[in-house]
Amino acid sequence: MLDGVRDDIYPLLTSLWDYHQLKHEIKPADCIIVMGSHELFAAHRAAELYQQKMSDVLIFSGGYGKLTKLAKQAPEAQRFAELAVQAGVATRDIWLETHASNCVENIRFSMQLLAKQGRMPQSVILVCKPYLERRAFATFKQQFVDIPVTVTSYQVSLKDYLVMVDDVKQFINLMVGDLQRIMVYPAKGYQIPQAVPQNVCEAFNRLVELGFNQQIISDR
Repeated sequence: MLDGVRDDIYPLLTSLWDYHQLKHEIKPADCIIVMGSHELFAAHRAAELYQQKMSDVLIFSGGYGKLTKLAKQAPEAQRFAELAVQAGVATRDIWLETHASNCVENIRFSMQLLAKQGRMPQSVILVCKPYLERRAFATFKQQFVDIPVTVTSYQVSLKDYLVMVDDVKQFINLMVGDLQRIMVYPAKGYQIPQAVPQNVCEAFNRLVELGFNQQIISDR
């Protein structure tokens, strides 16, 4: 057993984890859009990219999502920005978008903010949770098909991530839910289609059978 995860479950998680991550090569871009969440790791990854001079425009996007709307805290974007400043990001290079509550809005509202300032980018880096990479990419390309985009997240293995997260069951449910959205959201017009290998589908179905279905949505 690894950090509370049964031996028979770990290979299933590995299949989903590996599929969700795109392993894009990150190159300098016009802006970095950081997608807010209940996890703060993306803020640290954004600060790393800033220090590596990948962009001097960082947009932290996020108001209150499904896991943060009940918390008595500042908007996700503000909390991320505070961490980035502590990590050495200059305040002048930070833009805040504090209204988005989901993946689509993170991207749409951030790009609208840039456009209003006459800074519509010709290339974008998205920073998000490790298990959101593929869905973030598919969502961006649905809305901005002609703009090059790369996606990255906090650089960590699944084994180490399981140690870092506060609630392992919640993480598994979220990762399962994100995979289901990759499967059903193209038909709703939210994302471009992504092929899902058979072994990933089988792992998904088995995890749902085991009760990791809290983030499953109706596909109708």
